[in-house]
Amino acid sequence: MSDQPSRTSWLTRLLDRIDDRLSARADAAAKARGHSITRVRGSRTKVYRNDALWDMVRELNELSEEVEELDDFEDFDEDVPAEAGEVL
Repeated sequence: MSDQPSRTSWLTRLLDRIDDRLSARADAAAKARGHSITRVRGSRTKVYRNDALWDMVRELNELSEEVEELDDFEDFDEDVPAEAGEVL
């Protein structure tokens, strides 16, 4: 074995540098929007994720569950006199 790096590792590093340069603008735009960027191990594939968006989706799901629970109380409003339900 020689002390020189293998041709494939040299080529891999070159392709990684080219990929980084080509995707730099898209990566910068994604970071500006608050996305996290991770590279899939063993490939040049990147995963862009907006954690704030996923947090909002989770909150919306929780709110929809609360609304479903409130729907069970619709009959309660029918028993309230009109003047008690007025908004000031």
